[in-house]
Amino acid sequence: MREPLPGLDEMNKCAKQRLGAFGERIAREHLLKSGHVVLALNYRTPFGEIDIVSRHGNVTCFVEVKTRRSRGYGYPEEKVNAKKIETMKKSALYFIQGELCHDRCDKDYRLDVIAVLLNRFPDEYGVTHFENITA
Repeated sequence: MREPLPGLDEMNKCAKQRLGAFGERIAREHLLKSGHVVLALNYRTPFGEIDIVSRHGNVTCFVEVKTRRSRGYGYPEEKVNAKKIETMKKSALYFIQGELCHDRCDKDYRLDVIAVLLNRFPDEYGVTHFENITA
């Protein structure tokens, strides 16, 4: 007997995860080209996940990556609201106080958002980096 086919919800979830992973890869490349050193990827805390933790000069950057296929539902960065920013702050402080950060992090940190907007062709996309976001 065959296993049942995945439902539409499961297929959508997989597609969203692939889209998110693709956007995070683009964001990571953007950060590296901009002189960042990547410290962690998809770092989980009790408050949520930090997509990318990087260091730029003496500042530790906690980066949320948002990716969209089109502007049909708005710009990617519009998904980052005050609640998400508060979660990012809690996660950043958890990271800074944790063992992972001892010698590699200063107390200076910022929250960033990288918005990735895909075009009709897979190799064309726009990247917008918002630094030091606040609610």
